[in-house]
Amino acid sequence: MGNTEHKEEDSFALYTEKIVPKPSVKYRRLIRAAKFFAAAVLFGLIASGVMLLVYPALEKRMVQRNTDKEILTIEKDEYPSEEQDNTETKETIADDNYEAVLQTTDAAALKNVATAAIKSLVLIDVYKTDMGNILTETQSATETVGLVIGQVNSEYIILTNAAVVRDSSSLVVKVSKATEVDAELVGSDTDTGIAIVSVKESQIPSKERSSIVTAQLDNSYSIQQGDIVVAAGRLYGQNKTIDYGMVSGISTKSGVDNSYEIISTGLAGIEGDYGYLFNMKGNVVGISMKNTKTTFSVLGISDLKSMIQELSNGNSPVYFGIKGQNVTGTMATRYGLPVGIYVTDIELDSPAYAAGIQPGDIITEIDGNMVLTIQAFSEKLYQCESGQQISITAKRFGGDEYKDMTFNAVIAVK
Repeated sequence: MGNTEHKEEDSFALYTEKIVPKPSVKYRRLIRAAKFFAAAVLFGLIASGVMLLVYPALEKRMVQRNTDKEILTIEKDEYPSEEQDNTETKETIADDNYEAVLQTTDAAALKNVATAAIKSLVLIDVYKTDMGNILTETQSATETVGLVIGQVNSEYIILTNAAVVRDSSSLVVKVSKATEVDAELVGSDTDTGIAIVSVKESQIPSKERSSIVTAQLDNSYSIQQGDIVVAAGRLYGQNKTIDYGMVSGISTKSGVDNSYEIISTGLAGIEGDYGYLFNMKGNVVGISMKNTKTTFSVLGISDLKSMIQELSNGNSPVYFGIKGQNVTGTMATRYGLPVGIYVTDIELDSPAYAAGIQPGDIITEIDGNMVLTIQAFSEKLYQCESGQQISITAKRFGGDEYKDMTFNAVIAVK
C-alpha cells in the first residue's frame, strides 16, 4: 500500500514540480509593454511638437493666401443732405422742348459715350437642364446682356439680369462672335434683380481682352431731370442696342432695408428689355428695373453699390427686414418727429421682427454708429455677416414723448 502511493506520487512529479522562469523570460512582456508605452509617449511628444511648430506656420500661410485674395471695392456715394438736395420739383419738360434739347446735344460726345458703352457689354447665353433628361442641357430662348464692372483675381466681374441667369445650369459669355467662354454665377439678389457672373481672363485671348472696356459706376444722386443719358443693353428686344434720351423724372421706391432711386427716361421699353444707363461722362448711373414694360426706367446705381460689392466678392446678401422712410430735418420740424429712419413695415419672421422692432419706431444707430438715412443703414448692414449680432438704437413713442430703446438682432441671409 505504501509502495503504491509512493509510485503514484513519482508518476506525477513532472506536473507538480514548481517551475521558476528566468528573469529575462519573466519580464519580457512587461518590458515589451513598457517599450510600446514609451514609443507612444515619444510619438505623442513629436506630434505635439510638430503641431505647435508647423500648424501655426500652415495657418499663417492659409490666412496669408486669403488675405492676398483681391476683393472688388466700390466707392460709395454719400446720400445728399437736405441742403444739397433741390427740394423744388422740376416741371416735366414739354415734348417740343425735349426734342429741341436732343437736337442741340453734341453728336460727337454722344457717339463717344455710346461706343464705350457697347465695348463694356457682353452677351450671356443661358443653358438649363432638360428635366425630361437630366443629362441634356438646352439653350434657353432668353439671351441677356452683361456689363463688365471690374477685374479681380484674374477674373472679369459682370453685372447682369438675375431673373434670366439665376436658375441656369450653366452660362456662356460671348465676348465676341469668335470667343465664347464658360461663366460662373457668383451671386444674385431677388429684390433688386441684379446678379453677378464671372469669367476667367485666361479663357479670353489677349487680343479680345484688349478690346473690353470696364464700365465706371458713377454717382446717380447727381442725376437731375432734363439730363441727357445714353441707354445700352437689350433694348426693343435686340441685344447690344443703344439709344439716347432725357431724364424725364426721378422718384423713390421703398425696398427691404433700403430705398431706391428710380430714374425715368423718355425712352420706350418692352418686356424683356434689360440695360444700363450712362451719363454724358460715359459712366453708369442706372440699371434696369425688373418688369419694365412700357418705359425704360432704371434703379439709381448709388443705392445698389453696397449690394453689388457684396455679391461680387461672393458674399450672400444679408437682411434685417424693415422698410423705412428718411425723416429729414424739415419733416422732423413739421411733424414733431426725431430725425432718423421711420419704420413703415416689418418683414414677418425677419431679424427685425424677432428683435422686437415695430412700425413707427425711428432707427438712429447701428452698433453705436449714427445712421439717419435708410441708405446709410443699408451700407452698414451689408458690412455684417450672417449670424452676427448687432445692436439697434431706435426711438419709440410712449406716453407723450419718444424714448430711446435698444434692440439686439441676429443678422440672417435673405
